[in-house]
Amino acid sequence: MVGCGRVGFDSPTDLPVDSFIDRLPGLLAFFPFDDDPRDGVDNRAIGAGLAGCLTTCPTLVQGVSGSAYQFNGTTDVIRYRDQPALHTQAGTVALWANHARLPAVDAYLVFASKPFGTLDANSWEVFLSQRTMLSVFGGGDSTGVDAYALTTWSTPNNTWVHLAFTWGSKVRLYADGIMIAEAVGAATSYDSNDVFIGADFDSGSAINHVKGAIDNVYIFSAELSAADIEMLATP
Repeated sequence: MVGCGRVGFDSPTDLPVDSFIDRLPGLLAFFPFDDDPRDGVDNRAIGAGLAGCLTTCPTLVQGVSGSAYQFNGTTDVIRYRDQPALHTQAGTVALWANHARLPAVDAYLVFASKPFGTLDANSWEVFLSQRTMLSVFGGGDSTGVDAYALTTWSTPNNTWVHLAFTWGSKVRLYADGIMIAEAVGAATSYDSNDVFIGADFDSGSAINHVKGAIDNVYIFSAELSAADIEMLATP
């Protein structure tokens, strides 16, 4: 791993968690993307380690709040090392995304993922797909059963949008704080695969890279409410 930076943990005095985030249940990781990724990507979840760059590092650009990371669409990927706390049967992933290009037909742009196995399954992921139409997905297929919420998509390139999905009782997908799709959930399986931001990781390689910016990535071990998601989606 290149540019992985410091190894260890940040203390509450190093990186204070925003007060409203501190009130939300089950915070596992929060990457504000305000720091130089070449020396380790700050994680403001208390007692959790840093992330790092898999191959090359994204660059700092203006974000929704503070800075964001601009991914080049070919080699920039952030990796957050697996840990047992991430293996949760209910959870939430939320982030701001600003894609500079659409995926090719029958291809994907993966904003965040936790792969499962050695091929192309995922414990969870959030991504854009373009087949007969452009769609946004959130969920996973680690048990061999698709548990994705999806809907058609209309946001143009170079526009910030807040994406979130929750899983547990059901899989629910949100855009800009509004629930846009819901699907039947399924039990989630986990293994030692890491979390990736800006791409997926299939068959031993990073694929489906994002060209565009990502900001404020959150991972929770709780199925947040619609009100919680709306709060996260407020710049």
